[in-house]
Order: sequence, then C-alpha cells, then structure tokens
Amino acid sequence: MSRLAVRLIAVLTLCFVSHSSIAADLSAARYRLTDLGDLTSDRAHGVTFVSGINKKGDIVGQTFNDQSRARAFLWQKGRMTDLGDLGAVNGQPPILSAFAVNDDSQVVGTSMGAKSPSPIRAFYWDHGRISDLGTLRGVGLDTFATSINDHGDIVGAGYRSPGDLRALRWVKKAPQELGGLTDGRVAVQAFGISEHGDIVGYLSPGGVVSFAHAFVWTKGKVTDLGTLPGTNLSIANAVNEHRQVVGQSLNTRAPGTGRAFLWEDGSLLDLGKAAAKHTSSEARAINKNGTVVGVSGAGSVTVAWIWREGVIKDLNTLIATDDPNRAFVQLVKAAGVNETEQIVAQGYDKRRGSAFVRGYLLTPVKK
Repeated sequence: MSRLAVRLIAVLTLCFVSHSSIAADLSAARYRLTDLGDLTSDRAHGVTFVSGINKKGDIVGQTFNDQSRARAFLWQKGRMTDLGDLGAVNGQPPILSAFAVNDDSQVVGTSMGAKSPSPIRAFYWDHGRISDLGTLRGVGLDTFATSINDHGDIVGAGYRSPGDLRALRWVKKAPQELGGLTDGRVAVQAFGISEHGDIVGYLSPGGVVSFAHAFVWTKGKVTDLGTLPGTNLSIANAVNEHRQVVGQSLNTRAPGTGRAFLWEDGSLLDLGKAAAKHTSSEARAINKNGTVVGVSGAGSVTVAWIWREGVIKDLNTLIATDDPNRAFVQLVKAAGVNETEQIVAQGYDKRRGSAFVRGYLLTPVKK
C-alpha cells in the first residue's frame, strides 16, 4: 500500500474519530518565534521576505538595507549576511532575491535592474562568492534560479527567445532545457528539485499559463500530475526524497479558489484549508518526513499553516503560550520546512501594521 493510500485512510478515520493520536500530536505541537531581522543598521526597521530553509536552519530571502535597496540574504545562527551582487544593471543598483539554500549553504536566486526593462540573471552563491549562471544557448535573455539540492544541482527557467520561457536545469553550471511531452507541451518553469534529482514545476502548450499542469521530471521523463476534481490548472512547488510533490490546483473560471495538493504514486490528495471560511489554499514546501507547509485564506487575508498526516492547522494557533511575541505576530505564509521540523514563515507585528513584513523562524519546543 502506498504512503498516500495510508494517508487517505487516516483522513477518513479522522472523520469518525475526533481524538485520534495523529490529531493530538499536531495539536500538541508548539513553536517559538525568532524575528530574522534585516540589513538596516539596527536590524529592526526594514522589510524582510523569506524563501527557504535548509537542514541546519540557514534561511534565505530578500531584505532591505539603509539605502532601501533590495538585497539577497543568508541568515545563519542569528546573523544575516548580504550576498553581494553581480554589478550594476543599466547603471542602476541591482535588485536581488535568494530563493533556495542547500545543506552546504550554497544559495541560488535572481538579480535584476531597478528600472524596466532590465535583464534578469540567475545567480549562484558559494561561501562568499557570487556568480552569474549564464543564459540559455548564450542568447543573453532572462534566467531565473529557484532551487538547489545538496549535490549542487540547480533548476529554474530561462528564455530561449522573447516570450518563449523554458524550465531549466544547470548541468556543470550550464543551463539545459528539461523538454516536455510528445503532445507538444513543454516544461515552462521548474520550482523544486529533490536530493535524487527529481524536478517539479509546470508544463503547458506554448508556455501559456492558463493551460498549465504540474509535472515531475525523473531521469529525463516528464509526468503530468493532473489536477484536482473541479479544477483545470495546477502548479508544483516542491518535491521531497520520496517523490512526494506539493503545490496548488486551481479553477481558472473561479479566481481565488486554489486548493493545496499532495501528489504521490499517481494520486492527488486535496490537503484542505486552515479554516472553513477560507476560499483558497496552497502548499509551498514539504520535508522528507512528509510535513507540508503553506498559505490559506480569503482574498488578501491569509494565514500560514502546517499539514501532517491528514491534519491541517493554522500556525498562529501553535505558537508557544509563553512566547513574548505570540500576542503580536501574525503569520501569513509558510515558505519552508526542514527535516528537524523548523519552519520559516512570512508575518508581521500587529503593533506596526501589516505593511511591516518580517521573516520568522519557528522552532519546535522540546517536550
């Protein structure tokens, strides 16, 4: 029996047994909050966006410095490092964002100019040195790096001609197209890669997003993951070592009603929403334990959530009662989860307003 079949049975069981050990386990989980800070002089007055976390608790994303310039950062053990840049773009300081970090603290992301149009370049950062990952076929068009595994394999996307975006993987730091299916649909963007080299993203005919389907690429073979019932579009965001894939399935005829999914062994499972009043949910990340995190809400009002073995919970309800920030911090989106169950999430301090966006590390409280 597959792991997904087991989870389906667990979900059905929860409908009849209100006090299952699984539900109790997640309800008992508690986390402590750490504000990651920013790159301003006092580390307290800038905006910070988070993207990913590795096994060691290193975190990456985008923040701002005293000059209000957007910088890619690596956060390690309470210290935030500016990753530098590839130089000015069109005579302007670049805008950088880091999207993923592996367990060797190697980082990938993108760099672009502050004015449009400006070229966008995928970058790779390795212990103090940042480098341009080049362009597809050397044509000089935009590239994006979105994920990196512990072997240093990198995936993302790039244009081979204006308007023709293709999913990429970098082989020996050279970008190569992933290809597609025999029906003409091509892999347009890649968002995640596992330690075994499985890659996920979305494919579509001619790169048209409105016809996108989530895919998993394994050793050169592309598999269409399909969509949840009642939806017609899907996108895969992440994949773990067990080839479990998470993402979102949407109905283009009903905007704002996306549903988080888990795909395994050919089957899609709807992960639900963090509250009955919510209209949309998206799964953003999954660890090797099968723990999933994401975002759920209605319109612009969202919350960060965690899903484990059939149970989904609003992370705001799981902050330790003695955490001094519990009453003030609102978590709006979870972006990553590592093997030790640490979570990185977006949020804000209610005392300063929702525009003051911050990144938070959620660390499980030992029982």
